Amino acid sequence: MKKTSQVKKRNRILVLIAIICLLVGGIGFYVVQQGKETLLVKKEVKINAHDPVRLNASLFLEEPVKDEEKIEIESPLMNSPQKYSYDPKTKIVTSKDKEYLEPGMYQVTLRYKNQEAKSKLIVSEAESKPKFIDFPSQINVEQNAKDFDLKQYFLATSKESVELIVPDLDIRQVGDQTVDIIAKSGQQETKESVLVHVLSAKEVANGETLTSMINGKVPLSQETWDALNNGDQTSIKISDVSKQIASILKQAKEGILKNKISYREEGKDWFDPKTFTPSPKAEESKPAAQEPVTNDTAPDNSAPVYNTPYYPVYNDPIVSTPSDQTPGDQTPSDQTPGDQIPGDQTPGDQVPGGTTDPGTSTDPGTSTPSEPSTPSEPNQETTN
Repeated sequence: MKKTSQVKKRNRILVLIAIICLLVGGIGFYVVQQGKETLLVKKEVKINAHDPVRLNASLFLEEPVKDEEKIEIESPLMNSPQKYSYDPKTKIVTSKDKEYLEPGMYQVTLRYKNQEAKSKLIVSEAESKPKFIDFPSQINVEQNAKDFDLKQYFLATSKESVELIVPDLDIRQVGDQTVDIIAKSGQQETKESVLVHVLSAKEVANGETLTSMINGKVPLSQETWDALNNGDQTSIKISDVSKQIASILKQAKEGILKNKISYREEGKDWFDPKTFTPSPKAEESKPAAQEPVTNDTAPDNSAPVYNTPYYPVYNDPIVSTPSDQTPGDQTPSDQTPGDQIPGDQTPGDQVPGGTTDPGTSTDPGTSTPSEPSTPSEPNQETTN
């Protein structure tokens, strides 16, 4: 019985020793593993062109390392001075004779406590944010302006196609409104705020300044248009276009601008101070001068009618006694050329042109027609 008890006691001691060894070994393994961190790096690191490239280990690590300063970095970017410029102090690398690292893919190797991992540095042209040119803090527009387009007051540029996003603005009421203007290029956006001040036509007529659109024109209300056209208003005040905006538009028109712009030419009814001329007033029509009417059918209010005088001709044989004719026998002075002498004259007896003899012409304007001679009474025969 005593021997059996000793065996059991010895076995317990051996089991206890084994447990202690396992605990010590586990702790030791844990401590060793804690001291040996695994180096986990990113497969690719992307950087936008023109952004500074700094070769820090943290740029490539997937998970942070306690002793990051002990990580060694190796890359052609650091040891190829004929192609790249590397500053060991700042760890910034650029292409030779440039202020940035040109687009491309570069190999980078990291080493830490006998561990080695590779990563790729990719520098690429990224979508750049659009940029506003001389963005105004306030614009003045006229109430009820025709063809009003808020986009025409702003200019944005970008390397890629760029457009403006503006709200629907109600300018039927005088007052102030603050709105956001967004320039969008691809997935990139730039937003600015502007105060829109709406002026009445009376304020414009009294000399308040309207903000020019970037093309130098302004939309006007019909009331102001009419006042300018009929001369009731001779001028309006318009702000000048920014010199920088004017320069960019000129370059774009000449085809020498590298960037894209948001401006689109529009053929709308806008006031252009360089080309405007008032509409001519309708002239009152004057009646044409009437020429004298030379026929007896002319109306009473026409010019005088000149009738050609007709002189009676008697075909019956008569005996004229010129010697017996006295001045009193002549046509009275108050007789007008148009008056005809009554008698048994027939239309066939008239001689055109006022002549009594076809071979002799008579001037109706100067000569006074003589009264035809009175025929003598025929001699009567006496019957004895």
